[in-house]
Amino acid sequence: MFNRNVVACIFLAVFLVVVGGCGQKTGVSYTLPNHTDENWVNGIAKKWATAFFVKDSIQAKSDFAVGKKVTFSDGTVRIIVRQKENDGSLIVFLDGTPLDGNVVGYPKEIKVTDAAK
Repeated sequence: MFNRNVVACIFLAVFLVVVGGCGQKTGVSYTLPNHTDENWVNGIAKKWATAFFVKDSIQAKSDFAVGKKVTFSDGTVRIIVRQKENDGSLIVFLDGTPLDGNVVGYPKEIKVTDAAK
């Protein structure tokens, strides 16, 4: 019914896809807080820093470890340079110039991936 060569090729192709995808992390997504005041716009720091904040937790500290990449909804990619705990929040500082909270802040998602290579 099936040619052995065709079956072997299909098996090899599936194997390569499965094995090729192993070990790759797709990252984790977060939605920033809906918070705007004199310091923040939709969870993104105003001009005083290149930063955003999330609820502080052990998981957040791990997800936003120094050196990881953050990709914003507009395609901007930044590297995490430090974290700071602040009254139940975790402020995550990034490299580069300040971001526009109206463009990349709440309700848009951010994606965190492994360290840049």
